[in-house]
Amino acid sequence: MGAANGNLALVYDSVSVVTPEDDVAPGAPANLLGYAEGMAIALQQIDSAIAISARSDAEAATPPGFTLPASAINATAYTSTQLIQIARGWKARLRAGVARTPVERAAVDWAAVIADANAFLPGDLIITASAAAPAPAGAVWTVATAQHEVYDTWTQQSYMIIGMADSVRPGGAACTGGDCYDAWLATPINSRYRILIKTADQRFPPGETRDAQRTSSGSTPTANFPNPPAGTFRYFRNRRPTDPTGEAFAVSFYDFYRFQAFWTTNNTPMPVMTRAEMDLLMAEGYIRTGDFANAMAKINITRVGRGALPALAGITDATSPISASGSCVPRVPQPPNFTTAACGNIMEAMKWEKRMETLLTHLGAWFIDSRGWGDLPVGTPLHFPVPFQEMDARAKPSYNLGGVGGTGGAAAGTYGF
Repeated sequence: MGAANGNLALVYDSVSVVTPEDDVAPGAPANLLGYAEGMAIALQQIDSAIAISARSDAEAATPPGFTLPASAINATAYTSTQLIQIARGWKARLRAGVARTPVERAAVDWAAVIADANAFLPGDLIITASAAAPAPAGAVWTVATAQHEVYDTWTQQSYMIIGMADSVRPGGAACTGGDCYDAWLATPINSRYRILIKTADQRFPPGETRDAQRTSSGSTPTANFPNPPAGTFRYFRNRRPTDPTGEAFAVSFYDFYRFQAFWTTNNTPMPVMTRAEMDLLMAEGYIRTGDFANAMAKINITRVGRGALPALAGITDATSPISASGSCVPRVPQPPNFTTAACGNIMEAMKWEKRMETLLTHLGAWFIDSRGWGDLPVGTPLHFPVPFQEMDARAKPSYNLGGVGGTGGAAAGTYGF
């Protein structure tokens, strides 16, 4: 109940919070609460679940106090002790994610986020989908993101973000031609074109030509899924089929491919809350509290272990670039014109890892982080209105949010778009 109410508070400006004390009689009122008030109740409900599980453990002659059936979170029989760890992960995600703006994100209780994230499971929270057929009625578990893998280009990635990986040029030289991120940024937005990303990040396919990258893209294996060692398969592929048409700034050569095995096998274990997400929430908390040593350690877990990028080292502030090398990842668009890119700071390194590791793992991962970081494109709503069907049922008018001058604001985000 706490997780469900928390998700509503993440997404909508107002929520109808469900509690065990609700009056379900016909016509009973259910007031809408603002997202902050709704989230406070959700966190209290999760605390209640933790207390119940902890009491069960304490009263058991041999802890854990209880074990969930394997059908509760499909294929894994989590104990009451592990349920507490899962609940702590929910608290970390919700407490940080509820922030709508950089001001609200900065005001998050980061000490609490660090403590909760640290207390999460040592690995990932996994749901194993069951086969679509001939499973008995009610036995099918599936993951909606699988639909994104049905057709090529459904998960096409924009250079606005993945272009920040573009960093490897012959001899470490700066880009002098048109086939690079800097040249893409310098081109008027409606005239932009597909470029070849050359990067040291092994979550992308290496190669000096598109054909070479297509070959090195390979196919996502099921072995060690979803957390294989660095370089054993790609999160992104350089697409083989015909490229789609679209707005110049929105199209690219690259599709997200990390979870293709889920669609291929239909029963691959799917991460819905990962240790990487928790580690990077901790890293953000450490950055915001000035503990750069611990922040670097948490970022390096995936930066080195998944991307095979150089480890962060020697960083003592939040503003200096993480490297003087021309092959730095990420390379971030630079103000005031955002027509060139330069090596990012430790916050940008954390954000890069968070984007790479949470893409399509849970509801609104990039959106929720981006609004709190101030990275949303101009005019993007910070949250969504209560659906019109519910407003109709309440005999109240529907409404809209977002647009330039709306809750999305009129100023450009961090990267100039």
